[in-house]
Amino acid sequence: MQGLTIKAEQLGTLRVSYTDEWDYGTTIYEVDGPRVTGVFTIGAEVHAPGEYDIDPDGKRLRVAFGRRRPGETTFWGRKDRPGVPSVNGVELYGCTWVDLATLRTQSLSRRTLPVIHRADPYGPVPDATAQRTALVIDALALHWLGRPENYALRLHAAHAEVGYAVAQHRDALAKARADLEDARARVARFEASTAGAQMFELVPTAPQAMAS
Repeated sequence: MQGLTIKAEQLGTLRVSYTDEWDYGTTIYEVDGPRVTGVFTIGAEVHAPGEYDIDPDGKRLRVAFGRRRPGETTFWGRKDRPGVPSVNGVELYGCTWVDLATLRTQSLSRRTLPVIHRADPYGPVPDATAQRTALVIDALALHWLGRPENYALRLHAAHAEVGYAVAQHRDALAKARADLEDARARVARFEASTAGAQMFELVPTAPQAMAS
C-alpha cells in the first residue's frame, strides 16, 4: 500500500492510502480528511455504455463507493459495499462515472458528474455533499491518470472484462440468428401468399350476363 497527501483549498488536507487490484485493473483509495472518510475504487471504463467491444483507451473512468468483497465478480452495479465513503456525514451509495474529456479541461463539480446517491434514505445527496464528493473524485482521478502504471491497469481492466464481453456477444449473436430465421420464415410465407394471389390473375373471369 502506498500513500499520498492531497491539499486543496476547498477540501483541506486529505490523507490517502492506495493499493492496486491487478486482477481487475482497479485502484482502491482509502481517504481520510475534513468531512470525508472511506474508500473510493477507481478503474477504466473499457467498453462504451450499451456496447461490448473492449477498448483499454475508454473515454470514461468508473468510480465505485466502497471496496470489492473477496471473490466478488459483479462489482460496478448499485449495491452496498464495505468501506463506503461518508461525505459531510452522508454515506454514499453505488458508483459514478467520470468523463475524461471533462476531467482534462475543468475541475469536476456536482454539475459535471452523474447524480450521486445516498443509501438511507435512498435518493440524491445534498448539493454540498455532491460538490465535495466531486472535488475528492477530481483529485483522485487526476492522480490515477498520472501514474506510470496507468496503461497497465487499463490493460488488466480490459482483460477482466473479456469473459463478460464474450458472453454478451454470444447472446447477441444467438438473438440475431434467431431473428434472421424468423425473418426468412416470414419472407417464405409472404412469397407463398403472393404466389397464391397471382394465381387468380390466370383464372378467367365469367362473362357478365347480357341484359334482356
